[in-house]
Amino acid sequence: MDDMITVICIAYNQRIFTEMLLTSLANPVCADVPFELVFVDNGSTDGTRDLVEAYPLSGNPNFQGLTFHAFPENQGVAAAINQGFKLAKSEFVMQADNDVVFGPRSLSILENWMRRYPHGLISPNWPWIQKKLGINYFQSVASFTPAKLKKLEKTGLRAKLEPFRATGSCWMCSQELFNRIKGWDTGYKNICASDDFLWKVALSGAARYTVPCPVYHPGKITRGKMPRSSEQQERDLRRFREKWGAHPEDKNRLRRLQQEAGIVPDRMNLNEKIRDWFKFLEHEEHEGKDKDTKNH
Repeated sequence: MDDMITVICIAYNQRIFTEMLLTSLANPVCADVPFELVFVDNGSTDGTRDLVEAYPLSGNPNFQGLTFHAFPENQGVAAAINQGFKLAKSEFVMQADNDVVFGPRSLSILENWMRRYPHGLISPNWPWIQKKLGINYFQSVASFTPAKLKKLEKTGLRAKLEPFRATGSCWMCSQELFNRIKGWDTGYKNICASDDFLWKVALSGAARYTVPCPVYHPGKITRGKMPRSSEQQERDLRRFREKWGAHPEDKNRLRRLQQEAGIVPDRMNLNEKIRDWFKFLEHEEHEGKDKDTKNH
C-alpha cells in the first residue's frame, strides 16, 4: 500500500526496550505518518508477545494494524528481518531493532527521504545522536518525557548528513531493492549479517544516505543479547571473508569491489541536498518562533 509505510521490529527478549519502542510508535507526534507494525519475535521468553499484542497502538490515528510473527526459538537476525519483509504490505519498509526510540516527526522525515530516493537505502544518524545524548538517555518508559523528546528532536535535526553510508539497527528501503539483492543472508546467525547486507546494497549501486533524524538507539542491546558462541562468531567471520575477501571493517576492499563493478557513488547534487536540508532547518526555526508568538 503506497499510502503507508511498514515498520518491522525484531526482538529477542529485552521487554523494557520493546515497551519504549511501542511508546514512541503510539505517539502521533513521533509516528506521524500512516504505518503498520510487523513484529517478529525471535524466540523471546519474557512475555514480549503479550506486551505487543495488548499495547494500545490504536490510540495513534496513524496506526494501520499489527502483524505478529513468533519463531519458536531464535533463528538469528537475518531470518527475522527476511520474515518481516515477507509480511510487509507497503513498498517502503523500515527495519528497527526493539531498542530503537522514534523521536518527533522521525517517521515522516525518513519517509520523505525515501520518496526522494526510492531506490536507495536511508538510515537515521543515530550513532551521532548517541554520542551527543549518551547511551542511557532513555532507560524506561518513565524517562520518555516531553522535555527529553524535545531535546532528541533538536539534536536529531542537527545530526550530520553522511552520503555513501548507512547504519544498521534502523534503516529504510523499498521492497524492490530488498528483493533484488535477495534480502539478508541467513547463513549468518548474528555478527556480520548487517555488514553483509550493507555491502550488497553498496554493490547494487543503490544510493545510501545516513540522514539527520531524531531516532535514538543505545547500541547493541537487541543484537548484543542474541545467542552466540565464539565458534559461531568465527563461522560468521569466515563466511564473510570467503564471500567478500575481506573483514567487514575493510572499507577499502568495498571501494575496490565497487570500482571493479563499475559502480560510481552518487555524488551528483550533493551540495543541493545539503542546501535543501539547511532550508528545512531554517523553515522549522521560523515555524517554532511563530508558534511561540501565538502562544504568548
